[in-house]
Amino acid sequence: MVEPKATYVAAFFFGAPRDFSKVSAEAKVFAERVAPQVPGLIDVSLLRNEESTQLLVVSRWENKEAWSRSRWNEQMGKIEADLVESAKLFDVRSFVPI
Repeated sequence: MVEPKATYVAAFFFGAPRDFSKVSAEAKVFAERVAPQVPGLIDVSLLRNEESTQLLVVSRWENKEAWSRSRWNEQMGKIEADLVESAKLFDVRSFVPI
């Protein structure tokens, strides 16, 4: 199988979530169960720092339009809202391949 090439990457940073284990567990469930059903989403990577005080969610998309359409996905919206509400810091950045 040929892997689709990502043309858009979204990186969500969550700093100092109140309950890191709960937040990271919710993000993991999303990545394993919901993400594979989202059209245009190639994959999701979940990363934490060694102190478990920061969470980085990196999603690779077929294109920006697929990411934009995903903003209307109720399951994605709920997990993102939970992550944002639990964090003291939040930032989102987008990237495109060079």
